[in-house]
Amino acid sequence: MVGLSLSMNAVTLRKCRVAQRLMGREDLGLNAAAKRAKTTSRTLKKYFSDVGIKIRRHGSGQYRLVLPPKQLSEKFLRRMADGDSATTAAKALNTTVRKMRYQRLPVSTPQGIRYYPIIRKAPIGKRWITNFAWVSENSVVVYGYLLGLGDNIQGHNTQLGPNAKANTADPNYADIWWQVDFNSFESTLKGKNLIGKYKKPIVELLKRELQTPAINNAALVALFGTNSKVSASASASGRTGNFKLTELENLLERYDIHMDDRLNKINMGVDDSQGTRGSWVLRRNISGGGSRSSEGKFQVMFMRKTGLTTYPSAGPKTVRLNYSLANE
Repeated sequence: MVGLSLSMNAVTLRKCRVAQRLMGREDLGLNAAAKRAKTTSRTLKKYFSDVGIKIRRHGSGQYRLVLPPKQLSEKFLRRMADGDSATTAAKALNTTVRKMRYQRLPVSTPQGIRYYPIIRKAPIGKRWITNFAWVSENSVVVYGYLLGLGDNIQGHNTQLGPNAKANTADPNYADIWWQVDFNSFESTLKGKNLIGKYKKPIVELLKRELQTPAINNAALVALFGTNSKVSASASASGRTGNFKLTELENLLERYDIHMDDRLNKINMGVDDSQGTRGSWVLRRNISGGGSRSSEGKFQVMFMRKTGLTTYPSAGPKTVRLNYSLANE
């Protein structure tokens, strides 16, 4: 360490430590980490030599850190979750299955913290399988068009969703859409798999919450009756007298306003950058329960040239999706 302090200035030392963190956390090779940290491979090699950190050249030609098995547990699990066998994952991380089988992760139980092996032999086939699954915390958004009487799309029908912008809106017409945001959606699934699993349940939840006639508003029903087209449609569908309104009808004061609930017309996105947040969960705790609940914030958006207006004006309506990780 004395030799290091004499041969490297503080700025260079700091860059080398940044590169070391990148190699450890993101599994970068020496060259890539040095470039990201704005230093050189030669300098980084000298730093590792001076401080006694081991690096080893892999088959790809890249140097990587030689980490103790305990520090490789999560990387090992991630590789197996992505489809690697235990042998392939161990080889990629420059370790052995024999060493990794003894690694453990903590689990909170009613009796206190217990430690479980990260892998075990499958009862059938005797291959190594993981004891843990990564449950990520995702940001999820679902959005689509609103339809009116006669299933006509409401608004200008040119843009919708989080990427809609006022400066591209039509000066004479608003772009209108519904949107629900789940800012903390836990799942063992990723990207397209998460979307494929949960788009339909989310849409069904919204239909129950927002399109079930359950609200009494005699004044609004009477107003609807002054429009001959609306009155004829209501009578034809059996909505007579002081009929009940849906949440959407009451909110937007429009008769038969409803979501375009065709799944192929509905957009759903997952913020992958937030998926790095989460935890390793013991698989048997998931299969034995795994119940989760995610809170969504529903709004109707009107994007005009002058900016965005949202309804309800008092703030988003909260909906809650209950689901089970065991079904994933």
